[in-house]
This record gives sequence, C-alpha cells and structure tokens, in this order.
Amino acid sequence: MADDLSRLTALQRVVLALTLLDLSAKEVAEMLRIGSARTVEGHRTAIYRKLRVGDREEAKRLLKDHLDELALEALPKLISYREKQVAQARKSLEAIMSKGDLPRIDRP
Repeated sequence: MADDLSRLTALQRVVLALTLLDLSAKEVAEMLRIGSARTVEGHRTAIYRKLRVGDREEAKRLLKDHLDELALEALPKLISYREKQVAQARKSLEAIMSKGDLPRIDRP
C-alpha cells in the first residue's frame, strides 16, 4: 500500500485526502483553487487508477491504515478554506447589519 501512495503526486495525495473526508469535487476545487469540479473528477480518476480501486469507498477500505497520515497532509488546506468561509460569512453578516435589514425572528 505504501508503494501505491508513493506513486501519487503531492497534489493527488491532498485531493485523495479531501475526497476521503467526503468533500465534494466542487469543494475540493475551491479549496485547492485547481479549476472546476470536473478537474477534480479527473484527478480522482487518475488517483483511483494508480491505486487500482474503483471508487471512494474502495479507496477508504484500502487506505484505512493511512487515513490519519493523509488527513494531516490535507489539514492546512482544509483549515485555510474554512477560515475563508467564516470570513466571508462574517463580512456578509456585517453588511446586512450595517443596513439595518435584519429579518425579524418570531419566537414561539
């Protein structure tokens, strides 16, 4: 199995890790800034071919002993992506609040 992982490029290892964390192709593309979801699907196809597996679930079973290692490689990208999402949400909320257009929430 270590031999199979060594055949993957650094980018492929990160794509694989994020895929095994159940992120969508669109999320992976946005996170890694590598084009579209279709580009990620192309990377996934190449990864599965190199690992000689058919899909994500088969890859998870094959790599169960290496999931922590792969997740650690992807963690910086994941954290950065989530921080950007939070910053964008905060910015949107601040814009809404500055206009005074907050929706009324009726409590039961």
